[in-house]
Amino acid sequence: MENYQIAMLMAFLAMQLGFVYYLSKDLRLLKSYVIQEESDVIPPDKYQKNKMSDEYLRECRERLLRLMEQEKVYREPCLTLNSLAGKMDVAPHHLSQVINTSTGSNFFNFVNYYRVEECSMMLSKFGEQEKNISEIFYESGFSSKSTFYEAFKRCTGMTPREFRKTQKKMAASLSVQTS
Repeated sequence: MENYQIAMLMAFLAMQLGFVYYLSKDLRLLKSYVIQEESDVIPPDKYQKNKMSDEYLRECRERLLRLMEQEKVYREPCLTLNSLAGKMDVAPHHLSQVINTSTGSNFFNFVNYYRVEECSMMLSKFGEQEKNISEIFYESGFSSKSTFYEAFKRCTGMTPREFRKTQKKMAASLSVQTS
């Protein structure tokens, strides 16, 4: 009987891990799409006339990722292509080219990816650290609730409320299993 209980517990844990993978799959796929490896950088045809050197493109890409990941400039609600280019000390059209060629995405989708990733982490915190959805989208840089909901649903496949509810259910089921 004890082996049966252990087998059932293992099967349940495997199912939970699969569910976690399913929920995180969209964000990981988006990240791999938005932030491609340097070897994946393929300049679109529209940049053939104004091609930047590979070294300059790589340097700009590294500075951009540093600003996004370490300084978290995406939290600024008024962040624009021009203001970000100013922080990087590059021309806006060069920054646009770096984003387009490195990610295959535009500026707004690129920035919103980081904002949604931040929101997802905040929505996964419970208890005293739990914030309401409005606080979360403002803190992550969205200035509009509708833009936040649209970007979040596009990236995760669910609304923020559904995402939080799913995270709570998963946390509860994992805590029951470990008890």
